[in-house]
Amino acid sequence: MHRLLAVTATLGLAVGCGGVRYEKDIEPTFTRSCAAVECHFDASFESGLNLSEGNGYDALVGVAATQSTMVLVDPESPDTSYLWHKLNDTHGPHDDSAEATDSMPPVGPLSVDDLAAIEDWILAGAPK
Repeated sequence: MHRLLAVTATLGLAVGCGGVRYEKDIEPTFTRSCAAVECHFDASFESGLNLSEGNGYDALVGVAATQSTMVLVDPESPDTSYLWHKLNDTHGPHDDSAEATDSMPPVGPLSVDDLAAIEDWILAGAPK
């Protein structure tokens, strides 16, 4: 019994320490799907959102959306994260102030695995 508790505690610590992180797990998706397609590669782009390598985290977490009253990424809450709704094409119904804009990325939806990782990252508190 004690061995089972020790293993469970060890697994819990490993999951907490080695969970989804922005730089390791999320940034490559945004760099590939959002910045590399010449959309969110520079803050001077019309959206002002730079998701290129090394820039995305500070541009997303806790930052007010320009098309909504929500923040782009609300740590621990995908439901109140405008980015989450943009990626899932659900941004209108969850925020009455949201402008009618296209879902993202415009080149096609992210994979189920990418979306799951982003959701896990937000739920984990959006760790860097």
